Amino acid sequence: MALVGDIKATLRAMLPLVEEKSDRKFLDKALEHYRDARKGLDDLAKLSDKAIHPQYLAQQISPFCR
Repeated sequence: MALVGDIKATLRAMLPLVEEKSDRKFLDKALEHYRDARKGLDDLAKLSDKAIHPQYLAQQISPFCR
């Protein structure tokens, strides 16, 4: 969905159209996917005796960029 305009006004206009859901299946599946993806990225961020993986480099310099 492409939206053009002031984000605050757009969200205010769309908010009444959003229905709250009590079924957590989609949320739980998305959270599980996030945890799995995060683990995979964390595994890539380990130092090895081979070439430096970009994920490892990003993890190492991240604290200095805040």
